[in-house]
Amino acid sequence: VKKMGIGAVATIDSTAFKHRPQDYSLLQRWRLDRRYRKTCKLADVVIVPSERAKRDVAQAYGVEEQRIKVVYPCCGNDYAIAPNSFDIERVCEKYKLPRHFLLLVAPLEQASNLELAIEALQYVQKRGMMLVMIGHRNDYYAKCKKRAQNAGVARHLYRISHVHDEDLPIIYSLADATLHTWHYPESATSLLKSMTCGTPAIATSGGCMEEVGGNAATYVAPDDPEAMGRAIDTVLGDERRRSE
Repeated sequence: VKKMGIGAVATIDSTAFKHRPQDYSLLQRWRLDRRYRKTCKLADVVIVPSERAKRDVAQAYGVEEQRIKVVYPCCGNDYAIAPNSFDIERVCEKYKLPRHFLLLVAPLEQASNLELAIEALQYVQKRGMMLVMIGHRNDYYAKCKKRAQNAGVARHLYRISHVHDEDLPIIYSLADATLHTWHYPESATSLLKSMTCGTPAIATSGGCMEEVGGNAATYVAPDDPEAMGRAIDTVLGDERRRSE
């Protein structure tokens, strides 16, 4: 492309592997670092999803800030449309959704910090709230399921392997609250979807969630399940706050 005189634009979603190397294998870190280093060298413009990501890319790969452009994530208009009663009944039946639930939409992998949500359930057991997760079963999920069993909250977990795209906005809107538990988030697409649906969101601090969510979400440290539990209890118990 360069030889043809055509400008190159590239995207980098996250450099979390540099901040949380323990969440990635050595091979994953090597591949990501090699790919992003080459991307930053060749691209005339590098697009990132947040100011946090911009600072990280500039520092990690020596990219001049004027070459890095922030483009915040967005979601489709279907997240802004309230579902009708027919679609609600259809989706609830299709996925066997519980009457009340917390929703966590993220890859079931170590970087998504599922343990934070599971351990937080110990502090809100009296509410009988289910935690609905969307993703395929894997070794990491099995490890988290074992932790939930040890904590006495395994019965509160409900996993859906796959959700059709047209059904996801409805599930977001039906949740009592959404949880965004990443160790080091640099993109906040799931948070934006929740906010667009009008569903209360609780997210981790230290990444880009606060940058995107502002005062519209509640934030806790990614390593503090007790604080997450308190936040869940507060959000679920404050009808006025939830309606905001």
